[in-house]
Amino acid sequence: MLNTLLPILIAIGIGVACRKTQVVSQKSIDDLRGLISTFIIPVVIFKAFYLITFDRATITIVLTMLVLLTLAFLLGYPLRRFFGESGYTVPFLCTSYEGGMLGYPMFAMIMGQENLHYYACADLGVTLFVFSVFLMLMLSHNNGSASVKSCVEIAKKSPAMWALLVGLIVGVLGLGGAIASSPVGTLVDTTLSFLTQPVGMLVLIIIGYNFQLDPAVNAMSLRMLVCRYGVQIVLALIAFPLLTALDALNPFTTAALALQFLMPPSFMVSIYLNTKGKTTSFMSIFLSINTVAGILLFLLVKVFVL
Repeated sequence: MLNTLLPILIAIGIGVACRKTQVVSQKSIDDLRGLISTFIIPVVIFKAFYLITFDRATITIVLTMLVLLTLAFLLGYPLRRFFGESGYTVPFLCTSYEGGMLGYPMFAMIMGQENLHYYACADLGVTLFVFSVFLMLMLSHNNGSASVKSCVEIAKKSPAMWALLVGLIVGVLGLGGAIASSPVGTLVDTTLSFLTQPVGMLVLIIIGYNFQLDPAVNAMSLRMLVCRYGVQIVLALIAFPLLTALDALNPFTTAALALQFLMPPSFMVSIYLNTKGKTTSFMSIFLSINTVAGILLFLLVKVFVL
């Protein structure tokens, strides 16, 4: 648990220290968010998809997760009225899961590195949702319009969306496998890994920078945690019986999905969704609380259920 939890807490703590000492200004944090969203996240997206392969079970899980994550977003709408001026963030905080920075290392540590491909199967639908529907919803909200035309225009200007498109084309055509097995395969993999490695730490520092203790905000963040897990329970009650009936689960994919339902929402929400004032603090505190709670709860699930 410490292997996963301690680096996360230290990164968040560095962010808090940067704010308190003013070693880093708010403008620098905003610039860092821009750097991550414009350059680093697109590389993360391409790396996630350029080696993609499909089989029946994977397609079943992907389609199921796409539907469930959309449902989670919709379930968040009636909950907005409990969160005042920060209510617009609730649907975004009810859906998606943070796999790249939390899910993968957690699963590898507890279920074994050799079984990590089972988590990748469970995470594929989430990744598709986050870097397509979810990203588009956030960009549309920031732009103040959700029309099809405005979404297309936003997508044209988004490096993340272009990275998703190129990564999917390369993966589906099998070009990723050809690249990986070619003489430049190691070079490509090493370069992509090097470029994407710091993103987890940087996002956690941003979350820590915006983390401020405020009794009212803390209470609202805990209320959001209850709402999110309520939505996740609904999704789990749909997903496990359905995927079992479709013969798409085994013990490891079951564990992977259990971990997904306990993880916080994608940290992309802290990069792309425009917030200010108490709403920024609310979201940062919620993400921090949900991160620690998710890790502890999965350990309990692993010991007593799986």
